[in-house]
Amino acid sequence: MEKAYLLHNQSEDSTLKLKTPVFAFLPFFNHYSSRSRSHQPDDLVTYMVADDLSVTPMSMTSTMALFKKYNIQEVDVLEEKVVSIGLEEALHLLYCALHSNEALTNVFL
Repeated sequence: MEKAYLLHNQSEDSTLKLKTPVFAFLPFFNHYSSRSRSHQPDDLVTYMVADDLSVTPMSMTSTMALFKKYNIQEVDVLEEKVVSIGLEEALHLLYCALHSNEALTNVFL
């Protein structure tokens, strides 16, 4: 393997023998995606997480589509809930996400 393909802290032996653990950081949100070239925030981006853990950007169109999907006629029946997620909640959320389409309801209500 050529040295050009190695990181500064790797040797040929370490990559071939796989003794060095490899970690990857996969960002959920690129902080530059909502910024202009001057790196100043253009607008605040808000996301909506549904009970099945689908994530969509919050907009009037997506909100109205969600109301129609669940046959919500009046906004008064909705409730906003702020939750804290620790290790126990995260593990329970992961378990419910794998076994149900109502993960948020099962964990937080």
